[in-house]
Amino acid sequence: MPTIPALFVSCVKQAPYKHFIHAREETIWKAYTREEALDIVAGTAQRLYSLGVKKGTVVAIWADTSKEWMVADLAIQSLGAISVGIYSTLTPAQVAQQLGDCKAEMLIVQSQDLYEKAESELDELYELVHILSIDECEDLLPLRPAEADLEFFAQQVSLVQSNDIACIVYTSGTTGESKGVPLSHDNFVSNLHATQEYAPLPPNQRSIVCLPMAHSLQRFATYRAFLEDVEGYVCPLSDFATVLPEVKPTLLIAVPRMLEKIQAAAEKKIQERGLIASSLYSWAKQVAYSSRDGTRIRIQKQLAHRIFFSKIYHALGGSLTHIFCGGAPLHVKNARWFSAMGILVQEGWGLSESCAPATLNPSHDIRFGSVGKALPNTEIRIANDGEILIRGEGIFTGYLHRPAETQDAFTADRFFKTGDLGRLDEDGYLYITGRKKDIIITAGGKNISPARISAIMQGGIIEALIVIGDQKPYLSALVAIDPDVTFSEDEIQTRVERQIAEGNKKLAPFEQIKKYKILPESPSVENGFRTPTQKIRRKALIQKYADLF
Repeated sequence: MPTIPALFVSCVKQAPYKHFIHAREETIWKAYTREEALDIVAGTAQRLYSLGVKKGTVVAIWADTSKEWMVADLAIQSLGAISVGIYSTLTPAQVAQQLGDCKAEMLIVQSQDLYEKAESELDELYELVHILSIDECEDLLPLRPAEADLEFFAQQVSLVQSNDIACIVYTSGTTGESKGVPLSHDNFVSNLHATQEYAPLPPNQRSIVCLPMAHSLQRFATYRAFLEDVEGYVCPLSDFATVLPEVKPTLLIAVPRMLEKIQAAAEKKIQERGLIASSLYSWAKQVAYSSRDGTRIRIQKQLAHRIFFSKIYHALGGSLTHIFCGGAPLHVKNARWFSAMGILVQEGWGLSESCAPATLNPSHDIRFGSVGKALPNTEIRIANDGEILIRGEGIFTGYLHRPAETQDAFTADRFFKTGDLGRLDEDGYLYITGRKKDIIITAGGKNISPARISAIMQGGIIEALIVIGDQKPYLSALVAIDPDVTFSEDEIQTRVERQIAEGNKKLAPFEQIKKYKILPESPSVENGFRTPTQKIRRKALIQKYADLF
């Protein structure tokens, strides 16, 4: 099986003059062909080699997503070295913990400001030999490509073995300290080919590369471009909303929070047009959410598309045909909303330990609410307690320096215990029902999945709902309000009360929310209540706001 850098080289040879990466330089997008990208990667590998990077060297990248991030990652792997992505939003202590855990010998940091934040912690890491920067820095040597020696580069790439470790991805830490997940070239390449069967792409694709490269999903999607005809427009996640109509992407790699924000922004503009537009849109949205079939509903959907969804579609650039969504459960209503514009929404599921995707909805048979079927190289089994177990070529072999936790993470026949709960339908489609560690057992002995209740309640004005009730006689909740709403406090209370009452109708009496409190702030990466991949840190919120319940 080929390695990741070998796939990159092959992609360049097939079409050297095709545009590959677009990077924003001030207000202008600068395009780089595949051949130009190869020269930059080869030159960067030459520079790293001169500083002692060789096979097995661990090099960490602490930076936002950028062209330079992608180049450094490929250059590191081309030398047989191991790249480690570190989220730019982590605290200095978290950064130092991960660097020490993986025994990094080199760190590539974004900027002077980021370096200064962690300078004292970095000084304590005695194995860290070099610290280079992406931006021009006062105290650091910038990482700049040397003159490319393509013959030397090709030789180095040929020495990389498919079973070598390509990178180490750190888990998001929603349930404790982050753990290092070593992933081999085999893991990635096997999954890359497996996803092609469920999601073949036509030529001439454009995508926005903005999710954190430190996470498996965006990194995996970037490598998938080596097998396809895809141009990537690279920008920070904070620029996504402004870049979207400008780039006019044909496909998006997204997490649910991104899609929720797109829908919320569109709905806010419609509400600003007045009562008539808002009322008409409410009807159009209900039509879009409907799963019914028949002549009448088809006519209604065509009308809703003509009045609203075609206009929203053009506001998104007018070219979007595919959305691949993962990282967290996607609300069915959100998926149907995009589907109403004629966009194919393919939801998948996986973990850092599964090298991003383990399941995916096949493009020819999508089932909203499910996360799709096991990839062709993956087996899924549901344990007696409902835990999802997976085994396959894309699954890691064990946590870094954690033999006891590795042993606990696998069954005797080497199925990985994911910690997620789910069910399989008769056709093999997987439905996520919760998280094993989050299960609530009420005082009455009922086992309840808070994720299922949150999925029913969330949407609209409710950005997140954190269910509480372990060993309690009934369930209560902390409610986070969408920060973009402009309603008065009384109107917010009324709408939340109405939405929870509607949600309760879909639940058994013991699952219903009896009491709730509205949080004074929205969960974010900055306040520590979301992970860098936009998952809610449930335990952190409950601990911080224990007084509310």
